[in-house]
Amino acid sequence: EVKNDKGESSITTERNPNYVKWMRSDQSLVAYITSTLSYEVIATIFDDLSAAELWDILLNKYSQ
Repeated sequence: EVKNDKGESSITTERNPNYVKWMRSDQSLVAYITSTLSYEVIATIFDDLSAAELWDILLNKYSQ
């Protein structure tokens, strides 16, 4: 949601090219990380995570 000078809200559907590039890179990293995991571990992980979220879950679950 974006507000103009009058405080009116508008929703834009235009995608930021930097965001699209970041999302592609992030999903590539997620794919790389999950390719190193066993099926048992992958089964415990939710879909639609960013690489940072996935890394934090793995760190909290397996670091001791």
